[in-house]
Amino acid sequence: MAQSAVVLENLIFKGDNGSVTIPRITVEGSSATKAELEALFDAKTVSTLAQRLTLFSARSITIPMIDFVQVLPDARPVTTYKDLVLRDVRNGVVGEAVTPMVTSIAKASAPNKGFPGFEMTMAGMTMKGVDLPLMLRFMFDKAQPGEALKVAMAEQIVGKTTYKIADVVNLTFNSVEARDFKLRPLQTPLIDVIARMEKLSKDKSKENEAFALSMMTDLLGGMSFGAMELKGMKGEVAQPGKPPITFSMDRLGGAGGADLPGRFTMQGFKLLNGKDTVNIGDISLEGINLGGMMATLQRMASGGPVADIDPTIFIPRIDLIRLAGIDLDVPDTRDPKDRIKAKLGLFETRMSNHVGAIPANIGIALERLQLDIPPNTKEKGLQDILAMGYKVIDLSARYDQSWDQASNVMKLNELSLRSAGMFAARVTAELVNVPKEIFTLDKAVAAVAALGVSAKAVDLTLTNDSLFEKLIAKQAKDTRRKAEDIRAEYAAGATLMIPMLLGDHPGAKALGAALGKFVAEPRNLRVSLKSSGGGIGATDFLAVSNPMDILKKVDITAAANE
Repeated sequence: MAQSAVVLENLIFKGDNGSVTIPRITVEGSSATKAELEALFDAKTVSTLAQRLTLFSARSITIPMIDFVQVLPDARPVTTYKDLVLRDVRNGVVGEAVTPMVTSIAKASAPNKGFPGFEMTMAGMTMKGVDLPLMLRFMFDKAQPGEALKVAMAEQIVGKTTYKIADVVNLTFNSVEARDFKLRPLQTPLIDVIARMEKLSKDKSKENEAFALSMMTDLLGGMSFGAMELKGMKGEVAQPGKPPITFSMDRLGGAGGADLPGRFTMQGFKLLNGKDTVNIGDISLEGINLGGMMATLQRMASGGPVADIDPTIFIPRIDLIRLAGIDLDVPDTRDPKDRIKAKLGLFETRMSNHVGAIPANIGIALERLQLDIPPNTKEKGLQDILAMGYKVIDLSARYDQSWDQASNVMKLNELSLRSAGMFAARVTAELVNVPKEIFTLDKAVAAVAALGVSAKAVDLTLTNDSLFEKLIAKQAKDTRRKAEDIRAEYAAGATLMIPMLLGDHPGAKALGAALGKFVAEPRNLRVSLKSSGGGIGATDFLAVSNPMDILKKVDITAAANE
């Protein structure tokens, strides 16, 4: 039967690394007596607090104030929860916890120690499904064999947060939200890990290095987030004698852990430092998998054999890397008189079909990389581009590769480059006899595997977008000749020279005619090379005395302006 409200006062818990002070607790709707509740917090009791909390239930718990004091080498941070209310507590699991204010303050240390001090305030926090026994076990208890991740907090919502470091850094966040935060107890309790951190930094013995490695892998495997999202960040960094650097971010999110692939997203980042600006629309990572690396590090920490470890296991597996909406206007470090002005619509890399840690299928997209050409540039190549009337270089590119293990066929589905107002080029290819051994960091093994690879087909498409006309116009101006004369000269040269170079190859005349037609009226050109046998590889070149004999195994077709 539930008792009337029970009040406990002046609860103090001390440890080597800090203390907790609770002046007053009011418990309502609990069957426990005052003596039983006092025993719950009695450090002399044989069972742990986590074990005792699993037997505790209550309708509500009101705590006007909790002070957590940490003992660090250079500071004593004090974190205070005000007017904390816990509702629907069942066997130590809190249905909902609400506090209107959380503060954390650490005063600056002596000047010779260099700790700047900080202040943090959270205006409101709500937590749901909080497993207090699990959190206490994560902090104080050693894991039992076979323990798995469990939800320690189903949901957390934090209101506006301010953070200040001395008089240098000021940060604010509109809100922070998290869901499905999971924990499992560690092999070394977190409180003991914290206690050894300073010793680890000073003592580089093999024993401590092994512990640090084991600790890192244990921590990575002991936590997981279903989702975490920070919204509306604004910040300012003071600069002596200069205006402050300001920055903001619309959203920062992520998820992941030992039980699910990780992801990270940053959106709407803006930085302003005087005239210098950096804007980033989106940075995203998806499908982050550290499982193989973590298992190997744990093996190393436990003293297992390392000679046979594949170094590629330490490469994190990531399915997607994405950058979008980037806009820069910053000084040119090579010439302070000029500025670097650049925009990027999209850069994206997709990876799949992994052989070990190496992706066999790769897709890379670059869209609208725009670079303003400094009007006073001293680089000859950029000066030539300016002379043709271009003030901005606008590039887009794609790379798409796929590999089929059953047939050992690799396809270059697309390798393309386009410069707006200049040209576009696209290549596709098919390679055969591509074994999985090609996807290794062992250079010797990869080199042997590469000897068996053969090219089956290659297609090239070239499209003019005013660049050829401007190149000829510039040459005409530089040589004081007529543009039509130069164009006619190049067209005739291409028509005649290609057959001379390729000899009696059946496709020589068609290729020369197509190239000449394209030069005379540059619109588009397509050249197709196909092996008349099973493909052409490195061994074919080694087997002939004249490399031109290889062309006898290739069918060449070409067309222009179609």
